[in-house]
Amino acid sequence: MVHVNHIALVVSDVGRSLGFYTQVLGLEQTYRSDFDRYGGWVSAKNVDIHLIKGNPVVHGPDNLIVGHIALEVENVEDAKTKLQEDGISYRMNSTVPNPTIKNGVVNQIFVRDPDGYYIEFCECDSLHEYGKKLEEERRTIVSSFSRAVGIKEKFIEIIKRTKERTKCPNEIEDISPDFTPNHPVDETKLENLLKRRQVYGDIIQPIEEKELRKLLSFTMNDVPKLIQILKKRNSLAKEQILVPPTFIETDGRFLQPPVFKMPIS
Repeated sequence: MVHVNHIALVVSDVGRSLGFYTQVLGLEQTYRSDFDRYGGWVSAKNVDIHLIKGNPVVHGPDNLIVGHIALEVENVEDAKTKLQEDGISYRMNSTVPNPTIKNGVVNQIFVRDPDGYYIEFCECDSLHEYGKKLEEERRTIVSSFSRAVGIKEKFIEIIKRTKERTKCPNEIEDISPDFTPNHPVDETKLENLLKRRQVYGDIIQPIEEKELRKLLSFTMNDVPKLIQILKKRNSLAKEQILVPPTFIETDGRFLQPPVFKMPIS
C-alpha cells in the first residue's frame, strides 16, 4: 500500500453536500473522473472525499461512538465559535487517551452533514506527540531493563508469570455472593483502577468502586487476577457492558448516552 487515496460517501443530494463540504467545512472542490456514477469530489488536503448519489447509511443520534471523518484544526474553540456564528448545531466530546496525566484530554466537536454523516473537528496532532513520547519512554525502559537483567533469566521469569496469570477462565475462582472483604486493599492500585473507568471500552469501565474494593481484597491486590475474573464474567455472560462518553450539546447541556451491551464470542 502507498496511501489512502479517497473516502466515498453516499449522499442523497450531491449539490447540497458539495455546498456543505465547501462552504461550511471549507474544503476545496476538485474535479476527477466520476466513472459511471453521478457525484462530486472535495479535497481534505491529504485525502479526497468522493460524494456519490444514492441512499445514505448513517449512524443514529444516541452517542458519539460512530464512524466519522476527523478534520484537524489549529484551535477547536475557534472552530466552535465559527459553527455558532453559522448556526450549525454541534456536539462536543472530551477524549481521555491517558487519564493519569493533566493534559491527557483532547476536545472534539462533532457536526452532522446534510445526510447525517458525522464530521469531527479536533486538535488530534497532540495525540501523535503523546504517542511518540510513550514510545520513547518504552524504549528507554526496555533498554535499561536489558542492561540490568540477563535476558535469558528474565524471559524464563516472564513465561512463568504469564502461565500463572493466563489460566483458563474456568480455573479462575470468582467471588461468592456471601464473600466478606478481609484483606487490606491497596489504595494506590484502587486509584489506578478507578482512573481506568474513564476509558471507553475498558473492562473496568462499568465496575463500581465498591465492587473493585471487593475484588482487590478477594485477589489480595493481584490486578492481573482481578482482570481475569472480569474476563471470565464477560465470557460466561457472552457480553461486555459499554458506557459511551458523556457529550455536550450546542446549548451546553451534558448528555449521558445509554449504557449498552455488546455480544462477545
